Amino acid sequence: MRIILFKGQSQYDVLRHCVDEISIGFKELGMEPIVLDGLSSDFFNDLDAEIKKGVNFFFCFNAIMSDLKIGSDSIYDLLGVPYITAFGDHPHLHIDRLSNKINRYIPLLNGQSHLDFTKNIFSKDQFYLKSTFAAASIKTQKTDNLNDFKKRSNKILFAGSFRKPSKKTWEDLNNKFLKEFISDVKDNRKRLETIEETITKTMNSKNLELNEKLYRIVFSITVQQIDFYEKNISRLKMIEALTDNGYQVDLYGKSEWDNEISKNKNITRYNPIEVNELNKLYFKYKLVANDNNNFIDGAHERLFNALGSGAQCLSAESTYYNEIFQKEKSKPIFYDRDNIAASLKNIKYFFDNIDNSYNNTIKLQKLIQKEHTWQNRAEEILSIYHASTLG
Repeated sequence: MRIILFKGQSQYDVLRHCVDEISIGFKELGMEPIVLDGLSSDFFNDLDAEIKKGVNFFFCFNAIMSDLKIGSDSIYDLLGVPYITAFGDHPHLHIDRLSNKINRYIPLLNGQSHLDFTKNIFSKDQFYLKSTFAAASIKTQKTDNLNDFKKRSNKILFAGSFRKPSKKTWEDLNNKFLKEFISDVKDNRKRLETIEETITKTMNSKNLELNEKLYRIVFSITVQQIDFYEKNISRLKMIEALTDNGYQVDLYGKSEWDNEISKNKNITRYNPIEVNELNKLYFKYKLVANDNNNFIDGAHERLFNALGSGAQCLSAESTYYNEIFQKEKSKPIFYDRDNIAASLKNIKYFFDNIDNSYNNTIKLQKLIQKEHTWQNRAEEILSIYHASTLG
């Protein structure tokens, strides 16, 4: 089976790296993966050459190359093969790409709420099939012994972009209904309730029945406004909760609030690094922080890479994490976004009982390396492909 994988521009090269990892997974499963780089000047020549050799399906992240056409026809339709794409962030950021017409368009989304979003924004015939898809860990054979683990840094590692917490931009909208509705959705959110769920609940409470076009407009704008706002706020709250309680944080990534960081003696600021370098850093820390990028029912590679490298992870809650760790005695350190302080005692226990903490991290590392690597995700993609061949 021949699979063509696309990779393109990606912040910190994260998604480029994920494509390479999944390609290795396909190869281990006996497939023939071909990775084509959209940033290469030879991309179209390479694509033409590989298509002539045959292809069973295409795979990429964030729907890059979904607009490839010959004349007015999608290249994927002309070939009669599926176009499978996984999303690393919320689909509201990729409306244009998701709107491209492909007969066998198969988006894999990060949680049920993202499925709900596409269901409410697009017609039921837009996609051939849809499914959920989680991030995963790099694959490694390296396991620290207790002495090596004790030598890891006691600082907390966080890598991610920092933007100034935005104001509630919906309050500046020139529409009374939208301003009030979005405010109500924001105020009505409950713990571990997605924006999409709260929108539906709020509409029901107001006895609102909108026509299809108006419903999609309201739904889309509300998700975009609240998601942009909450991402920045939740990340800032997490860092402040740690540093205000004396924990030292090593912070890697682009930042728009260097002035605030420079005043905080508990933060050491580093320049952004590419994901391959970051993956090496995980092995130098005992604890890694993950705000989970506002994914209430989804996953982020930070958690999997941290655990997969033998570190513990302090992470915002997610119903997906609740599900996969439910039966495990060893778990990451989870925090409630609205009550981060409650998790501080668990962080203190982690550092005060390092022998026990080490044993827990080893168990978590084994679990991740067994069930949640990119090679595991390659198997899931193959299953989705086979489902698409049934009709």
